[in-house]
Amino acid sequence: MNYSNWNDMLCEHFFKNEEVMVFLSIDKEELINLGLKSEKIQREIELIETNKNEQIDHRAYVWADFMRLFMLIKTKKQFLSEFKMKISESATIKDNSKPTIFPFLSLFFISLSFDSELSSAAFYPKVNDFLTTNHIISRGEKIGTTDLAKLNPTLDMMWYNLSEWAFSNGYYFVPKYTRTSVRNKYAEPFIAELLFPFNRREQLKTVFIKSGLTPDENISEDRIISIFNDNYYIIGLTRAKMKQWVSDYRIALINEFRKIYGRWDGTARVENRTDSSSQVRYDGSNYGFYLGFDRERGGNFKFFLLPYIPNSENAEEYSFVNSGNNNEAYEFYIKANGFASSTYRKTDNILEALLHKKKIVFVDEYDSKTNLIFNPADLYVFERSFNSLISRCTFTKGGSYFIMISTEILSQERYHNWLSNNKATELPLPALSSAYHMFYIENAQSALEDDSKLSFKKSKSLKISNTMVLGKVENTYLAPSAFPIYFDISGVDISTDSVRAVSIDGSNRYSFDIKYDANLQKWIFPVIQHYFAKDKTYQIFCNDQPLSYSKFRFVDFSLIKDSDYQEISFDIFGDESIENPLVTGLQINDTIYMNVNVELLKLNMKSGEPPIIRNSKYLANDYILYGISSQPNISKSDIKDFILVLFANNVIDEVSVGNKYEINHILEYYSSLGYLNYTYRDGKYVIAVNKPTIIWLPPNFKKTSGCVTSYKCTEQYFKFLVTGARTPGFIEHLIKVCASNNVKVDITQPENPLFPQRIILWAQDISDIERVASQAKLYFQKCIYTNALIKRLGSVDDYTDQVRQYPSELVYENVSLFRKIDYSKLAHLFKEKNGFIPNKDIIVTDVEKIDRTHDIISYFFGLPSEATILWDEGIQYPINKYWSHLIGASISNASIIRFDSDSCTLTMPSQVKLPLLYNRALSLINAEPQDSDGGNNSYRLIVNPLLDKIDPKEILSKLKQL
Repeated sequence: MNYSNWNDMLCEHFFKNEEVMVFLSIDKEELINLGLKSEKIQREIELIETNKNEQIDHRAYVWADFMRLFMLIKTKKQFLSEFKMKISESATIKDNSKPTIFPFLSLFFISLSFDSELSSAAFYPKVNDFLTTNHIISRGEKIGTTDLAKLNPTLDMMWYNLSEWAFSNGYYFVPKYTRTSVRNKYAEPFIAELLFPFNRREQLKTVFIKSGLTPDENISEDRIISIFNDNYYIIGLTRAKMKQWVSDYRIALINEFRKIYGRWDGTARVENRTDSSSQVRYDGSNYGFYLGFDRERGGNFKFFLLPYIPNSENAEEYSFVNSGNNNEAYEFYIKANGFASSTYRKTDNILEALLHKKKIVFVDEYDSKTNLIFNPADLYVFERSFNSLISRCTFTKGGSYFIMISTEILSQERYHNWLSNNKATELPLPALSSAYHMFYIENAQSALEDDSKLSFKKSKSLKISNTMVLGKVENTYLAPSAFPIYFDISGVDISTDSVRAVSIDGSNRYSFDIKYDANLQKWIFPVIQHYFAKDKTYQIFCNDQPLSYSKFRFVDFSLIKDSDYQEISFDIFGDESIENPLVTGLQINDTIYMNVNVELLKLNMKSGEPPIIRNSKYLANDYILYGISSQPNISKSDIKDFILVLFANNVIDEVSVGNKYEINHILEYYSSLGYLNYTYRDGKYVIAVNKPTIIWLPPNFKKTSGCVTSYKCTEQYFKFLVTGARTPGFIEHLIKVCASNNVKVDITQPENPLFPQRIILWAQDISDIERVASQAKLYFQKCIYTNALIKRLGSVDDYTDQVRQYPSELVYENVSLFRKIDYSKLAHLFKEKNGFIPNKDIIVTDVEKIDRTHDIISYFFGLPSEATILWDEGIQYPINKYWSHLIGASISNASIIRFDSDSCTLTMPSQVKLPLLYNRALSLINAEPQDSDGGNNSYRLIVNPLLDKIDPKEILSKLKQL
């Protein structure tokens, strides 16, 4: 990227929130992470890797790209000259443009970022060392006070111009320094921006935990200062230094606390960076309850508590214990919106907590550092959510709300006047009358600006939310015409403002109301039924003024162009690989094991039965697969949005799905049958659909009894699975092509409505399926897929040798929460039992039991973050968690996988899942994912004399289970 690209990206990074004070703090790792999000850099990396046919270090590339901005600077004089020019440019900023100073400022901040006790005296040595090491100034040269004093325009003018630009663009940025001496005049503004460098921001998470906070509490300024004064040592300060900060930077401290707290998810996974390493520790998790109530007949309020765990995977199950109430148990799973599947309804306990301002604390049964806390507050704002009222909402002008306010703060005149201005009606609250009052506001028109719970958003803004987005073309979001578009809109009056979607292309203008749904707490752009209005592009307006420059368009589900697929490649271990891929998407790149004696197979199949077609009708409702198929790649959060859309539109319901929509489970299912590939890249999951593909499945054989064991083929037709990308139109065309080529189609409806329909093709001859693939544009390799794949997969020994080449960059020594499985005990219980084995029977949590010479440990940083490590001779190596079970069993010489020859089934305990490509290879024997019923995981194999590669003994040997 060029200087302008980097400058714009850094500006947007620093100035992205209009409601909190801006700090210009950044370190090297943050800058690299920022660069990795750039589409330009991603395209550059893809181009380089394609041309070189090898994978490069993405992080090193980003840093080198940034440093190239300064490659022509070789001396102090050149550096100061370029710096002065950027200051001068920033003094004459035109409308809608940005200051051009940010890459230079970032050099200063990065050089200073890892010194928690940074002082003005250390400023110049740190900066000079960084500039010299990175060859920006010559060795022996030093920038000093005199050099910065000679800049014209001055540094004072630079800071002033930045604050003026920020103010004119609605941002809150002011220079935060106080003058102590002439010597420190130029250093101090830079240091003041680093009040909260990365490490200190990380430590604030621990402060939140130690203070008993949970996300989304209403915290006063005085309480924030009190929290700082009580916990100064955690963020690396002395009492005297904290006192000075409170005096000099009070507003900055409060604003930064609110900014970091506002993004906090309840978990203290704390990373500590130095110039050369990074360590991580886990200090606990505090999750909160939202207070809610139902109105009974007669108007009584029946209160309940609803847990909210924002960073949990969908359908993650929790088991908490209330140690203060006779170890009362509370179990639930997390729904797609982050809320628990069940509420806590011990009314007496809730009322007692509210009356006496007493916490209710539940502790995770398996992790004593994870707490679920109800902190009674002085003020609750309730908004209707379906049949109940929940205290989680944004106070919006024109909305209707129940307000529960403590007697203590109701005595303050400003709250009394605010209720009066909103024409609030008081409602009887006999159970809590000594502590709280309940009011109802029909139409909120008055805000209380100094209370964050009761203030209106001043600026109008719009953000697309929980919508099935099928991509973005320039500034236009594409959404499927099957579902509405959902928005979060702030700064409007729900009761009086007119929010409309207006078409902006073509000669005719179409306009549709955007309505607020109080249950969903979203604004909804409904599906357009008008024939001529369907294909238009729309912009959202409030009272004739645009709410956003983003545009929106309804489209039909459609496959992406063949050249746009970004299929993920895996090596023989199922790890992403560009250099040595075994598979790209579904295509097997090694053809050595692909030969099939078709004539011999047909000869054996003559004695089989023709297929029985139970259902040939396709229902166009594979919405998740359609959404994945309509774009080159997506993220986990996109799938969560897909699920929320299906719930909101009653395509699925909690009764039929229950807790079966956990995202990892969805990914594993779709991956096992080849619909998609997914990987963890640059700190996030990347999910890419595979091209439409036909997979050749092995025919079924059965063992016949007699003097000599023999095998008889039970199927007369060749059998194939349709996998990869699909849309309704594509499948409709495929079915027509099959009919014209005498290929039968059998469609199975899934038990889980989040999974796609299974489409099996039956053909009497391979040439029939080759014509179908050609005419319908599906990829087809003329091989029995499992046969070709499984022979090339790596073994446990191969994988262990590979991971030993890459020691962990992070050090996990200080992570106190971990899990070790006793594989010897697991093997014993697996042999003795024929069903579910509880984790508590096999989990080891005694730190003394960790064998640092040879062991497998999973470290946790609060749900759902974890890292699995191979300890080998005191060195830590990160490994894939699925391979970890096999390595752990190998270390313990434990048998945790068995083959039953009678049922032809490979079985393992529920804790054990096979690595990604082994899972796919075995699932594609019968087009059936692993079966998890009965407390174990199992695969049904086919004993087939013609398919010698599907050999249970060979599989067990590779997995070190013989």
